[in-house]
Amino acid sequence: MQLHKISVKNFRLLHDVEVLLEPRTTVIVGRNNCGKTSLTEVVKRLLHDKTAVFRLEDFAFCCHNKFWEAFLAFKNAAEEQDVRLLLPSIEIKLTFTYGPADPLGLLSEFVIDLDPDCSEAVVVGRYTLKPAMMTSLFAGLEDTEATGKDELFRLLRERIPNLFGLDLFAVDPNDATNTKAIELSLLRSLAASGFISAQRGLDDESKEDRVVIGKVLENLFMTAKNNPADAASHEMAKELEGAVHEIQDKIGTDFNSKLNALMPALSLFGHYPTAGDSTLLTETTLNVDKLLTNHTRVRYSGVNGIHLPETYNGLGARNIILILLQLRQFFKQYLAMEPKPAVQVVFIEEPEVHLHPQMQEVFIRKLSEIADLFGEEHKLLWPAQFVV
Repeated sequence: MQLHKISVKNFRLLHDVEVLLEPRTTVIVGRNNCGKTSLTEVVKRLLHDKTAVFRLEDFAFCCHNKFWEAFLAFKNAAEEQDVRLLLPSIEIKLTFTYGPADPLGLLSEFVIDLDPDCSEAVVVGRYTLKPAMMTSLFAGLEDTEATGKDELFRLLRERIPNLFGLDLFAVDPNDATNTKAIELSLLRSLAASGFISAQRGLDDESKEDRVVIGKVLENLFMTAKNNPADAASHEMAKELEGAVHEIQDKIGTDFNSKLNALMPALSLFGHYPTAGDSTLLTETTLNVDKLLTNHTRVRYSGVNGIHLPETYNGLGARNIILILLQLRQFFKQYLAMEPKPAVQVVFIEEPEVHLHPQMQEVFIRKLSEIADLFGEEHKLLWPAQFVV
């Protein structure tokens, strides 16, 4: 099974766009401000963000006038159904393809056609006005002249996140009127996701280098710690945690003995505040995952025992290392998922940042090999699709 097509309507720069995806790696190329980031963002809202919420600013400018037309129709006492038809909505459609030999699994919930020759399953998400919210949307608005547009859009900016919601449903590829409501959690179980942002902070001198890579290491550690099924990584995480706890105990014992040696005058005050409490104690707590984020630095092996800081390596090499670590993190997350998603779509924004053109070509060509290499470790196929 694979995600074959993404269609988007009325989201930012994407008024009505359809993108076909390759089975493994799809490269999207275009000038600045042509909608590449908009595509990534709308998929992220649907498959990744905690809640799929949009704002007025997310609606394509070319459909803003539809809000005004809907308002005028509402003030002219048009039927609510007719007003709803005028209101714009943000729509994203995902088309999955599958073969006769593919196990359907979770996809069976999305296959609602009765055509044995059909090999597509379609899911549509539509961000539109919730039921019974029409009056609330236009409440307090009276000016139907052109001068009233500013007030309309000011209130829409405040009201849309609360009054609009995402409707998700499976659609028969052969009959658009045949639909079935679907829970968002079910779609996210079917199609996992991963997003590597273009802004990775590698060339920001104000940002300490350990924060960038350390956060990825923390995520890898937490995934391994919480997934006993990945035995090797899980055991490694336990050993790492044990080593930190051993250090923690030693710090506690040694530090307290030295502290009390520095504070002999404390015994002069007798038993204060209660009997037996005349000894001052400290407790040291080390959190493994926070150690990785805030106190782990990356070094590159040098000569004569001198190891070079991460910032001494070229930005291109650091960029590749960070992307590979994040891909590793997504793969480990896939291993921890139950049930396993049928596909994991990974968006990689602007990998060309800091990369020589030849390295860009090599990186894109190697993505498929990287996915196969990760899967071979566990004797499985990682069903990853990369959108670069």
